[in-house]
Amino acid sequence: DNDEWKDASKILFGDTESAGYVNFYDALYIPGSGHLGRALWTDIITVHHPKYYQGDEPPADWDSPTPIPFLTATGTFLISLSGPEQWVKAAFEILTLALAREGIGAKTSSGYGRMNFSQAAGEPYAVAKRRLLSETPPLGRLRGTVSSIDGSERHGQVNPAKGGAQVFVHVNQIKSGEAVLRVGQIVEYRIGKNDKGKDQAQEVVILLQPEN
Repeated sequence: DNDEWKDASKILFGDTESAGYVNFYDALYIPGSGHLGRALWTDIITVHHPKYYQGDEPPADWDSPTPIPFLTATGTFLISLSGPEQWVKAAFEILTLALAREGIGAKTSSGYGRMNFSQAAGEPYAVAKRRLLSETPPLGRLRGTVSSIDGSERHGQVNPAKGGAQVFVHVNQIKSGEAVLRVGQIVEYRIGKNDKGKDQAQEVVILLQPEN
Protein backbone atom coordinates (compact mmCIF):
# COMPACT_ATOMS: atom_id res chain seq x y z
CA ASP A 1 0.00 0.00 0.00
CA ASN A 2 1.45 3.37 -1.05
CA ASP A 3 0.11 5.30 1.96
CA GLU A 4 1.50 2.72 4.39
CA TRP A 5 4.90 2.98 2.68
CA LYS A 6 4.84 6.78 2.96
CA ASP A 7 4.07 6.55 6.68
CA ALA A 8 6.79 3.94 7.27
CA SER A 9 9.27 5.93 5.17
CA LYS A 10 8.63 9.05 7.25
CA ILE A 11 9.17 7.13 10.50
CA LEU A 12 12.33 5.47 9.20
CA PHE A 13 14.00 8.31 7.28
CA GLY A 14 12.23 11.40 8.60
CA ASP A 15 11.17 14.43 6.54
CA THR A 16 11.63 18.20 6.54
CA GLU A 17 9.65 18.49 9.76
CA SER A 18 11.01 15.68 11.93
CA ALA A 19 13.99 13.33 12.18
CA GLY A 20 13.66 9.64 11.40
CA TYR A 21 14.05 6.81 13.87
CA VAL A 22 17.28 5.54 12.25
CA ASN A 23 20.63 7.32 12.11
CA PHE A 24 22.66 6.63 8.93
CA TYR A 25 26.42 7.13 9.37
CA ASP A 26 29.02 7.70 6.66
CA ALA A 27 30.17 4.51 4.94
CA LEU A 28 33.89 4.03 5.67
CA TYR A 29 36.25 2.35 3.20
CA ILE A 30 38.23 -0.53 4.73
CA PRO A 31 41.89 0.08 3.75
CA GLY A 32 43.34 -2.44 1.32
CA SER A 33 39.98 -4.02 0.46
CA GLY A 34 39.68 -2.54 -3.03
CA HIS A 35 40.48 -4.28 -6.30
CA LEU A 36 44.23 -5.12 -6.15
CA GLY A 37 44.30 -3.19 -2.86
CA ARG A 38 43.26 0.15 -4.37
CA ALA A 39 40.07 2.04 -3.56
CA LEU A 40 39.83 4.16 -6.73
CA TRP A 41 40.26 3.17 -10.37
CA THR A 42 39.90 5.21 -13.53
CA ASP A 43 37.62 4.11 -16.35
CA ILE A 44 36.29 5.59 -19.55
CA ILE A 45 33.13 5.46 -21.63
CA THR A 46 33.43 6.28 -25.31
CA VAL A 47 30.24 7.62 -26.83
CA HIS A 48 30.55 7.01 -30.60
CA HIS A 49 27.29 8.60 -31.75
CA PRO A 50 26.60 11.74 -29.67
CA LYS A 51 24.20 13.30 -32.19
CA TYR A 52 22.21 10.06 -32.38
CA TYR A 53 21.85 9.95 -28.59
CA GLN A 54 20.68 13.58 -28.70
CA GLY A 55 18.01 12.63 -31.24
CA ASP A 56 19.45 14.80 -34.05
CA GLU A 57 20.86 12.27 -36.53
CA PRO A 58 21.03 8.52 -37.16
CA PRO A 59 24.30 6.79 -36.12
CA ALA A 60 27.04 6.67 -38.75
CA ASP A 61 30.53 5.21 -38.98
CA TRP A 62 32.12 8.61 -39.55
CA ASP A 63 31.04 9.95 -36.14
CA SER A 64 33.88 10.99 -33.83
CA PRO A 65 34.03 9.25 -30.42
CA THR A 66 33.66 11.34 -27.30
CA PRO A 67 35.77 9.84 -24.46
CA ILE A 68 34.23 10.43 -21.03
CA PRO A 69 36.59 9.60 -18.11
CA PHE A 70 35.31 8.87 -14.63
CA LEU A 71 36.43 7.36 -11.31
CA THR A 72 35.15 4.08 -9.89
CA ALA A 73 35.26 3.01 -6.25
CA THR A 74 35.98 -0.58 -5.27
CA GLY A 75 36.33 -2.51 -2.05
CA THR A 76 34.51 -3.15 1.18
CA PHE A 77 32.80 -0.43 3.19
CA LEU A 78 31.73 -0.39 6.81
CA ILE A 79 28.08 0.62 7.10
CA SER A 80 26.69 1.51 10.50
CA LEU A 81 23.15 2.41 11.60
CA SER A 82 21.67 3.13 15.00
CA GLY A 83 18.19 3.44 16.41
CA PRO A 84 15.38 1.18 17.63
CA GLU A 85 16.27 -2.44 16.87
CA GLN A 86 13.26 -3.28 14.69
CA TRP A 87 13.68 -0.14 12.57
CA VAL A 88 17.43 -0.67 12.16
CA LYS A 89 16.72 -4.25 11.03
CA ALA A 90 14.16 -2.99 8.51
CA ALA A 91 16.62 -0.36 7.23
CA PHE A 92 19.33 -2.99 6.67
CA GLU A 93 16.86 -5.21 4.80
CA ILE A 94 15.95 -2.30 2.52
CA LEU A 95 19.63 -1.42 2.00
CA THR A 96 20.49 -5.02 1.17
CA LEU A 97 17.90 -5.15 -1.60
CA ALA A 98 18.57 -1.63 -2.89
CA LEU A 99 22.36 -1.96 -3.11
CA ALA A 100 22.23 -5.39 -4.79
CA ARG A 101 19.37 -4.74 -7.24
CA GLU A 102 19.43 -1.00 -7.92
CA GLY A 103 23.00 -0.06 -7.04
CA ILE A 104 24.33 3.43 -6.38
CA GLY A 105 26.17 6.03 -8.44
CA ALA A 106 25.86 7.34 -11.96
CA LYS A 107 26.80 4.23 -13.97
CA THR A 108 24.48 1.50 -12.66
CA SER A 109 23.21 0.91 -16.22
CA SER A 110 26.76 -0.18 -17.12
CA GLY A 111 27.03 -2.61 -14.21
CA TYR A 112 28.69 -0.30 -11.68
CA GLY A 113 27.40 0.39 -8.19
CA ARG A 114 26.05 -3.03 -7.28
CA MET A 115 27.02 -3.95 -3.73
CA ASN A 116 26.40 -6.98 -1.50
CA PHE A 117 26.48 -7.18 2.28
CA SER A 118 29.08 -9.43 3.87
CA GLN A 119 28.46 -10.95 7.27
CA ALA A 120 26.45 -8.69 9.56
CA ALA A 121 27.35 -8.40 13.23
CA GLY A 122 25.72 -11.23 15.13
CA GLU A 123 24.58 -13.08 12.01
CA PRO A 124 25.14 -16.85 12.41
CA TYR A 125 27.74 -18.36 10.09
CA ALA A 126 25.26 -20.82 8.55
CA VAL A 127 22.80 -18.01 7.76
CA ALA A 128 25.49 -15.77 6.27
CA LYS A 129 26.91 -18.66 4.24
CA ARG A 130 23.54 -19.54 2.76
CA ARG A 131 22.85 -15.91 1.90
CA LEU A 132 26.24 -15.24 0.29
CA LEU A 133 26.25 -18.42 -1.79
CA SER A 134 22.69 -17.84 -3.04
CA GLU A 135 23.36 -14.24 -4.17
CA THR A 136 24.32 -13.48 -7.75
CA PRO A 137 27.95 -12.23 -7.81
CA PRO A 138 29.13 -9.44 -10.13
CA LEU A 139 29.55 -10.26 -13.81
CA GLY A 140 32.55 -12.49 -14.47
CA ARG A 141 32.97 -13.56 -10.84
CA LEU A 142 32.04 -16.70 -8.92
CA ARG A 143 31.57 -17.71 -5.29
CA GLY A 144 32.41 -20.85 -3.41
CA THR A 145 33.58 -22.47 -0.19
CA VAL A 146 37.19 -23.35 0.67
CA SER A 147 36.91 -27.13 1.09
CA SER A 148 40.52 -28.15 1.78
CA ILE A 149 43.95 -26.60 2.37
CA ASP A 150 47.53 -27.77 2.66
CA GLY A 151 49.41 -27.75 5.95
CA SER A 152 50.95 -24.31 5.37
CA GLU A 153 47.52 -22.73 4.74
CA ARG A 154 48.90 -21.25 1.52
CA HIS A 155 46.91 -23.14 -1.10
CA GLY A 156 43.83 -25.29 -1.32
CA GLN A 157 40.61 -26.05 -3.20
CA VAL A 158 37.31 -24.19 -3.58
CA ASN A 159 33.94 -25.83 -4.12
CA PRO A 160 32.00 -23.55 -6.54
CA ALA A 161 28.56 -22.55 -5.23
CA LYS A 162 26.94 -23.35 -8.58
CA GLY A 163 28.58 -26.78 -8.84
CA GLY A 164 31.34 -28.13 -11.03
CA ALA A 165 34.96 -29.15 -10.49
CA GLN A 166 36.93 -27.82 -7.54
CA VAL A 167 39.11 -24.79 -8.23
CA PHE A 168 42.72 -24.36 -7.05
CA VAL A 169 43.35 -21.28 -4.89
CA HIS A 170 46.58 -19.74 -3.55
CA VAL A 171 47.00 -17.08 -0.87
CA ASN A 172 48.91 -14.81 -3.26
CA GLN A 173 45.59 -14.24 -5.07
CA ILE A 174 43.75 -13.00 -1.96
CA LYS A 175 43.04 -9.31 -2.50
CA SER A 176 40.72 -8.61 0.43
CA GLY A 177 40.81 -10.12 3.88
CA GLU A 178 43.52 -11.91 5.89
CA ALA A 179 45.94 -13.67 3.54
CA VAL A 180 45.43 -17.10 5.13
CA LEU A 181 43.24 -19.89 3.81
CA ARG A 182 40.86 -21.71 6.15
CA VAL A 183 38.42 -24.50 5.48
CA GLY A 184 34.91 -23.05 5.48
CA GLN A 185 35.79 -19.59 4.17
CA ILE A 186 33.31 -18.19 1.65
CA VAL A 187 35.22 -16.55 -1.20
CA GLU A 188 34.45 -14.62 -4.35
CA TYR A 189 36.82 -14.89 -7.32
CA ARG A 190 37.24 -15.03 -11.05
CA ILE A 191 38.67 -17.95 -13.02
CA GLY A 192 42.15 -17.45 -14.45
CA LYS A 193 45.17 -19.53 -15.42
CA ASN A 194 48.29 -20.29 -13.40
CA ASP A 195 51.79 -20.46 -14.91
CA LYS A 196 51.10 -24.07 -15.94
CA GLY A 197 47.97 -23.14 -17.86
CA LYS A 198 45.59 -24.69 -15.35
CA ASP A 199 42.47 -23.06 -13.92
CA GLN A 200 42.81 -21.26 -10.60
CA ALA A 201 40.89 -18.74 -8.53
CA GLN A 202 42.21 -15.20 -9.02
CA GLU A 203 41.44 -11.79 -7.46
CA VAL A 204 40.05 -13.64 -4.44
CA VAL A 205 37.95 -11.77 -1.87
CA ILE A 206 37.16 -13.47 1.44
CA LEU A 207 33.51 -12.74 2.20
CA LEU A 208 33.03 -14.84 5.33
CA GLN A 209 35.28 -16.56 7.86
CA PRO A 210 34.34 -19.87 9.53
CA GLU A 211 33.24 -19.74 13.14
CA ASN A 212 36.27 -21.62 14.48
